Amino acid sequence: MDLYDHYAGLLEGPDLDAVLVFADNRTSVRLGLQALARGLPVMIRIGNRLSLTIEHEGREATGGVELNPDQQPSLDAVEKVLRPNIGQPIKAISDLDV
Repeated sequence: MDLYDHYAGLLEGPDLDAVLVFADNRTSVRLGLQALARGLPVMIRIGNRLSLTIEHEGREATGGVELNPDQQPSLDAVEKVLRPNIGQPIKAISDLDV
């Protein structure tokens, strides 16, 4: 596994297929925008909110999920299902159960 001193080195890696960001608000937005500029699918988690940006037929769309900590399913459960499906077609994601 490679180690990086800065996020920029990681984002420039040739083997990167998608990006999941879980950092402070400012860093999350900055890294998410950098990854989007590379054309990578991006999922950003900030507190109890999860933002997913996808590209479909050449167009970019962003959706979000925000859950109260006591709601079911938990945001952790939603993230656990979405994370391994980054890069999958929208139809495949829409058929997932949490």
